[in-house]
Amino acid sequence: MQGSLGFPLAPKPFDGNSRKVEAGAAFNWLRQGWALFVARPLLWLAGTSAVLLFAIACLLLPQPSWALFFLLLPALMVATLLVCRDLAEDRKTALADCLAGFRIRAGGLALIGLLLALFLLAAWWCGRALVGDAAIGLSARLFSALATLLLAMPVLLAAAFAPVLYFLNDMPPLEALKASFNACAHNWLALMVFALLFLLLALVTAISAGLGLFLLIPVMSGAHYAAYRDFFPGT
Repeated sequence: MQGSLGFPLAPKPFDGNSRKVEAGAAFNWLRQGWALFVARPLLWLAGTSAVLLFAIACLLLPQPSWALFFLLLPALMVATLLVCRDLAEDRKTALADCLAGFRIRAGGLALIGLLLALFLLAAWWCGRALVGDAAIGLSARLFSALATLLLAMPVLLAAAFAPVLYFLNDMPPLEALKASFNACAHNWLALMVFALLFLLLALVTAISAGLGLFLLIPVMSGAHYAAYRDFFPGT
């Protein structure tokens, strides 16, 4: 038998395989999201303020400026997940790390954002087409919004973890989108529970005249990171 070759073999590339979690995992994601928030509340409040100001600026600009928000959304998602990773591993978070998605691998993140914006626009157009432009009643608007959400659901699931899979796990953008969709499809029940919890918290946020966003966004960002680590073993 031949002896050792004298050098370590390269690790197997991350293939995006995910595992199925229990429905109750959604509660644990929220607990971890809260723990990450209370670890550095001022940092989260500052970051949330910056994101909200950027979103408002996109809405105030001439249409279709909202597409700019979705184009940069993957980089923003990477920023929040990098903060979560640093806090979870008890490491100091630097501003340069938060902006890494805008400097490193920005092209692939922009591609994911472009695909997200195009598919959301197509879903919105189809939702409007189902009821017609002349339908302005409340029931027609609600039906259009529901149709748009259902049509957009596949791309939302595909984009949920694609940015971090591309940025941290070196997956090509299209493979990252596919892996994200598969993970969400396998864990649809846990995500349904999570969505219901989000709606309850969003209702509280609405009652608070929007001030709850400064708590909701950080906690949900931390929960998003917890779900990523839960779905993809070894990350």
